[in-house]
Amino acid sequence: MPDEALGVAGVPEPAAAPAQRALAVYAISEVARELRQSEIITDLSQFTYDPTTRNAVETKVPYSIVLAQDCDLLRDFEASANGKPLCLNGVLVYELEPSERAKQQLQRGVSWQRVTQNNDERFHCLPDVPATADACQEGLPSLILGF
Repeated sequence: MPDEALGVAGVPEPAAAPAQRALAVYAISEVARELRQSEIITDLSQFTYDPTTRNAVETKVPYSIVLAQDCDLLRDFEASANGKPLCLNGVLVYELEPSERAKQQLQRGVSWQRVTQNNDERFHCLPDVPATADACQEGLPSLILGF
């Protein structure tokens, strides 16, 4: 196995220790490729039609996660790249909340410890992302997915 892996834009990334490789939670995806299942997207624009003004209203979603199946996303990407009709008519995307904000908004009776340990079926806690594992090299805070 090589000492360095190629990261974003072919820039070498430092080699991780074997124990770190085994525990890695995140991987950098190629920005120009298909969306991937569980890919975290920042600053996604959501448009909602307002019938009173007959306009679309834009809302910025700071953090979201793709929950569509990888095989469907890849098939749709390949169809688009080959000039064929797209296969998907939608992609399942959920909003994520920064953990600190989610903790403040948590309903009474829900244990924060259970949420952060992923023992509450209504929530999934994602650990923070270091800058070295982020395609934008910024990192992300710990995030909560609410179902």
